Amino acid sequence: MSNNIIVFATGEPLLQRVAASGGEPSPIQVKGRPVIGRVTPQALPDGRILCGARGDNQNDIEVINPASGESLIVQKDAIYGLYLTSGRLLFVQDHSLFATPFDLKHLKVANGAINVQQRVACDTQMGFADCAVSETGILAYIKAAPQNDASEEKEVVWMNVEGKTKLAIPDRGAYIAPSLSRSGSKLAVTIEDKDKTRGGSWSHIEILDFARPILQQLTPPAEKPFGPLAVSVWSPDERWVYFNRREDGKWGIFRKRSDFRGEIENVVLRGDALMVPQSFSPDGKLFTYWEAESQSQKSSMMVTEAEGGNKPRPINEEVGRMVAMPEISPGGEWLAYVVQPPGGTAEIYVSPFLRTGALMQVSKGGGTLPRWSPAEKRLFFLSAEEPRIMAVDYTMTTEKTFTATLPREILKIPANIDPVWFGVNTNGREFLVTRTIKPVETSSPGETNNARCVSLVINWFTELEQKVPIRKE
Repeated sequence: MSNNIIVFATGEPLLQRVAASGGEPSPIQVKGRPVIGRVTPQALPDGRILCGARGDNQNDIEVINPASGESLIVQKDAIYGLYLTSGRLLFVQDHSLFATPFDLKHLKVANGAINVQQRVACDTQMGFADCAVSETGILAYIKAAPQNDASEEKEVVWMNVEGKTKLAIPDRGAYIAPSLSRSGSKLAVTIEDKDKTRGGSWSHIEILDFARPILQQLTPPAEKPFGPLAVSVWSPDERWVYFNRREDGKWGIFRKRSDFRGEIENVVLRGDALMVPQSFSPDGKLFTYWEAESQSQKSSMMVTEAEGGNKPRPINEEVGRMVAMPEISPGGEWLAYVVQPPGGTAEIYVSPFLRTGALMQVSKGGGTLPRWSPAEKRLFFLSAEEPRIMAVDYTMTTEKTFTATLPREILKIPANIDPVWFGVNTNGREFLVTRTIKPVETSSPGETNNARCVSLVINWFTELEQKVPIRKE
């Protein structure tokens, strides 16, 4: 940007800016609708910022005025906006690159965007696309694999510390965040709903008893939380499955009996903040969850009675820092959770649960998704850099003293394993994960079978001017 300011995204709701000479970054406050995250910022010639805005069920492209905080959506249901000085806006929808004339002064796009390149690889959930345009008119992009049902399929597998896997669910599906019951005999998993006629993103929960490994649908389809945050948690007695969902534009935490009897019950009243259930106390009377207010970039960890009916109360409030994923230890004495300062690295901390005591950082160099081992005094978590499952061993010399070893690597996560979620088996030696099944790629005549090759289009601006002409006033 001008004035030697660098603007960057961290994936959080607010973009960050920092002086080119260095210093502490500061957030760019934005007025208007809440979003889950903002990505791919680009400085426009007039000082405003073009970026992607990730919502609960839709990604949009918006322009932000960093001076006033005003924001305006310029293209709905699209990712990876890119402004060209020729007066065109590029964006990606359904793995295709589109272009349209763009009035920078009034922030208006022309009706009827033109598809200028098909099969562009992208991550629609995170808002990224594998393409770039040079100032000299060269288009570079990576071709997406052919779109078919197989490209969305995953397997739920057990993975041991050597990286060897075996199927946990016999069939493939669009699985998210599998959850293991306390005894290890049952599993609950969120499944994305492929019925696109509803619009938005939908999912439902199915459960499986390993003694009879057949998935059975527990809940009807509902609007799905973003990415891996469609979470289900078993009660300790395995009679209930707790989960989050959005109804009528409001988030809440609900539960349903695992024997399929009765109706869905609302445990935590619905609100505007995203709510994610996390863990139970050993006796099953209390459970923790966390909630995130996307617009204010504020999060809170909460505890409430498992039966509902009482007012949830915050736990371990961290002023000025994001907190999430409060995981109660097997004995109920300790709480592991994630703390992230603005613009900083998320780390794993441990503190007494509902008691006073010291706060201890146990990760080093970043960490997320804490998981207590059911079998031994060990705490697992995901590393913040390359995908790895890390662990610390701990001792409790007294009721209020927690001592942990330095973190060590347990397992490097293979490329086909989703590096955002895992569960721990009752033996403490196997991890429940999802594995992406790569589709069999087909090639057109003269095309290689490598979907990760970079394709170049020379003199692309000439083609663009013909397909998307700019009307002269």
